[in-house]
Amino acid sequence: MNRRLLLLALSASLVVSSAFAQRRNLPLVDLVDVPVALAAPPTPLSANEVRNAIIAAALASEWDVEIEQDGSLRLTAVRDFDNRLILNAKYSPTAYSLRYVSSENISVRPEGDFRQTGPTPLEVYAREWRMTRSARQPEAKYAVDRVSTIHPGYEDALFALSASIRRHLRWQSTLTKPS
Repeated sequence: MNRRLLLLALSASLVVSSAFAQRRNLPLVDLVDVPVALAAPPTPLSANEVRNAIIAAALASEWDVEIEQDGSLRLTAVRDFDNRLILNAKYSPTAYSLRYVSSENISVRPEGDFRQTGPTPLEVYAREWRMTRSARQPEAKYAVDRVSTIHPGYEDALFALSASIRRHLRWQSTLTKPS
């Protein structure tokens, strides 16, 4: 009898711990009009140099890059062979934006579906999440929430890409420094 009770308690704890290990969805965010100067370039950059920095950052972070007809960039990341994330990057000499386009096999809830899925309201949960992760990055103040929610791995990938872009912009600015 004690063995059965112990086995039942052990299996219940495994189920509960795996449920707690799953992360809740966060509001889907775009990074809008992030200033190129955030990377503290000593000299102004051209739109082409900003584009090159975004392409270099994306490729270094294992994103595929396609140039769209309007000049914007389509960035695609494939993770674990079945999770696909697609962003659109627009840029100018002074700013860039990264916007969600679509995803496959990534938990997304449609607009207006902000059901309470945990003990903490979504806004509080999202704020706490960001304070431990993306809020440390200067791009965080340019994050604009959408109405939809998405798996937090999206936000991790978005801010990792933006940090890489910041580093590449800084590097690009050293290449264009007047001699």
